[in-house]
Amino acid sequence: MPYAEILLGIYFGFTVVYAISNQNFATIPFLLLFVWGYLYTGFMSLGQTYFAHLRFASTPPTSARLLRRSRLLRAIWQMAAGRARL
Repeated sequence: MPYAEILLGIYFGFTVVYAISNQNFATIPFLLLFVWGYLYTGFMSLGQTYFAHLRFASTPPTSARLLRRSRLLRAIWQMAAGRARL
């Protein structure tokens, strides 16, 4: 799907060139919003898959850190639910 968004961004880039050649300057800011939106979304989707590979290659947190985190999250959840034991 990111490739379709990048293609749409390129297509709207050509429509900006077309609008400039026809001196239709009022539409250019709105077309640039489409260009920016589609290209940004497409490239960020591609980048997210690339960075996911880097993230999963890192070492997982230690079990002690996970245990502390789970106790902290459980305490926060109980406080939010009004069942906190102090």
